[in-house]
Amino acid sequence: MTRKRRPPRQVRRGIRVTAAANESQAFQLVLTPTSATTLDSVTLSAVTGSGRTISMRTAEVNLVEYVPIRTGSFITPARVGGDVGDPLLPLDRPVKLDPLDGNRAVWITVHVPAGTPAGIYKGTLRVAFKDEGLDVPFELEVYGFELPEFASFGSDMGGQYMVKQLNHLNKNPQRVIDYHGVSSKSDILKLTRGYYDRMAASKFYPKNTALLTEIGMNWTPPPAGFNVDRPGNFIKLKDWDFTRFNAELDHFINGRKVNSLCLLHTNPTACNHFNHLPGAPLDGPAISSPHTSMGWQTWRKMTIVAYDKPKSSKSVVEVTRKQFDNVVMQFFRRTARELDKHGWLDRVHVLIDETENPVRLAHFLKLLKSDPLTARIRVVACMQGLGLMDPGSPGNEGLKEFPFPKLIDTYCPEIDENYDRWMPYYFEDYKIPRDRRKLWCYIVATSRIAIDTPGINNRVLALDVFQRGGSGVLMWESFGWDHLYGGSMDPWKDPYTRHANGSLAFFYPPRRSPGSKKADFTITPSLRLATFRESVDDFEYARILEDLVKAGRKKSVDTAEAERALSDIRRFFPQNTNWSQNDAWFLELRDRMARQIVALRSRLDG
Repeated sequence: MTRKRRPPRQVRRGIRVTAAANESQAFQLVLTPTSATTLDSVTLSAVTGSGRTISMRTAEVNLVEYVPIRTGSFITPARVGGDVGDPLLPLDRPVKLDPLDGNRAVWITVHVPAGTPAGIYKGTLRVAFKDEGLDVPFELEVYGFELPEFASFGSDMGGQYMVKQLNHLNKNPQRVIDYHGVSSKSDILKLTRGYYDRMAASKFYPKNTALLTEIGMNWTPPPAGFNVDRPGNFIKLKDWDFTRFNAELDHFINGRKVNSLCLLHTNPTACNHFNHLPGAPLDGPAISSPHTSMGWQTWRKMTIVAYDKPKSSKSVVEVTRKQFDNVVMQFFRRTARELDKHGWLDRVHVLIDETENPVRLAHFLKLLKSDPLTARIRVVACMQGLGLMDPGSPGNEGLKEFPFPKLIDTYCPEIDENYDRWMPYYFEDYKIPRDRRKLWCYIVATSRIAIDTPGINNRVLALDVFQRGGSGVLMWESFGWDHLYGGSMDPWKDPYTRHANGSLAFFYPPRRSPGSKKADFTITPSLRLATFRESVDDFEYARILEDLVKAGRKKSVDTAEAERALSDIRRFFPQNTNWSQNDAWFLELRDRMARQIVALRSRLDG
């Protein structure tokens, strides 16, 4: 809803929401005042049904704030202008409503506990104004199935620029910690934990929830010196201590149910570098470290070693390739052993970013896959061309063999509307098994992440990945407030960030007074973050139904209606780069998938 959009003419006598058990579901209450008044609060009563009462104390009530769209996003064919709702603020104080201001929206998220029986649960939504109150009948239908403890849809959504600079061209670049006015190690870790908790709740997982958490480790240089090949002349990693690292992963994986974690972020031209030799503690956090993925790059001096290093790179210590191979496998074997001990190894991946150097990349990946334990670390490779799939692609001439199909676990092509790098026939053409884990999708300049677009575009992402045959998504950053394009550094005043309004910025910085030195830990998520979570749950409906159809075929159970619902997902996406804008049909399809899950399970059980 924008400020000035007219409310729908359709009249209903109450609010009705549907959800599975262990699902969060949101609805929007739009208030259009005819006279000046004050909104005091919005509260949801407990709901009762199926012989049981569900408390709604965990329901989240947020006020939708508005940001001015000054420049339309070039990536958005259907645009919305003026003041558009996106930041979500807690409704914890009275809000003045005035007809001249237009609409005000409240975003309410209901959490359905795991184990909730199917049925209709009824209660009341209380909207309290200064002089009167409005009681709206509220009805929650819980479907007869439950979403899994861990989502099946994976993601790597950045969050790496907490202490790292994004805009190197700005004379006074602002990091996330600068916007919040925090500088001490304890405050930075507190702020990061708060952001990652919020991302986890939205199933919008950061690159590495332990990004700034240190692993205790020391090292000694090779006895005969660097870049000297002699027997036993290797760097030695020692004094390992995973206490803090394990505690952080326990919080996020076991507690917050985060399903993916990036252990290393590198690229084909940089994978001959090893960045994990920590030195003395720093007085403050490092402003920038290459491919930040582990904590000591932020808190301790770092020694980078590399083979085939450029002569111009004076800060990098040259080593032989045998020395490089040895230290890399020491690091990954020890880390993998620790992760495996806690049941986390199959949730981690290394991310291969863009650039081209197939010979160097092949060596690194062969090294990683040479050990049975480290071979279980999933390799996710970004694609902007076909070099990792097609042996004849330019650049592969230096390879004696084409090893990548055996080394890459998940391909991650870009799928923007104007730069789509994946076609459905690639599975067959390049002999890639049709396994959902084989495909994630990379988003950069797409209307799916923009503010000034019909909301259905923010909602369809995960089902688009589903109908392509994939199971996850990558976006390289979520805090692009101080960006390389345009003059704005304040998304409250101008949200046109990297490529579009809201692009690569799913949160808003705190509104602090200029020059204020007081730390501010306020976290303001966006409506698009909330919609992403619903998109992931849409994927879960489709994935559950797909598995049931497979089981039904094996048992010769009638699956025709369920298959029709799945095929209708593809109808919504007639081409790779465009899709329907019919949100009513989309929500009807979601409901149809849910009811087919219940019906097909019943037939299978019967």
